[in-house]
Amino acid sequence: MEKRNIRHILRTILLLICICYGISCKAQQGLDIATLFEKFGDRKSVTMVELSSSLLRSYRMTLYKSLVFEDVRPFLDEILKSLKTDANSGNVTKTQEIKESGRLGSAYYCLEPTLRNGQKVKRYILFKQNRQHKAALVYIEGTLNEDDLMKILYKEE
Repeated sequence: MEKRNIRHILRTILLLICICYGISCKAQQGLDIATLFEKFGDRKSVTMVELSSSLLRSYRMTLYKSLVFEDVRPFLDEILKSLKTDANSGNVTKTQEIKESGRLGSAYYCLEPTLRNGQKVKRYILFKQNRQHKAALVYIEGTLNEDDLMKILYKEE
């Protein structure tokens, strides 16, 4: 598959998660959200995507994991609790949250970098829910910076 097609596919996946739905445990070691991927990843109304191959290299990512909830309501309390735990852990260097009618509509957390295979990687948590009760939780690792991430999420071909 051509590199451009791979980029387009990955960008489409990210955009679908972030726009349409509003946006390995070791990789998430020390994060409360790691339990969510284990617990909800195989549920009927949840789609889990995990990418950790050469497909991600052109984006300077080493890991991409997402959970997309068709109806987040049965899971929402636990998700919000995990997000709050991780946001207050002291590992977050940047936080952006948008609350709508008193509820968390979307969240962006930039975490302290960590070492993976001798390389310093940056980590990001993204969460978005919409009024139709659809939601996405995304975890990303890699050498990409915040600007790179925003370009991937919002760049049009």
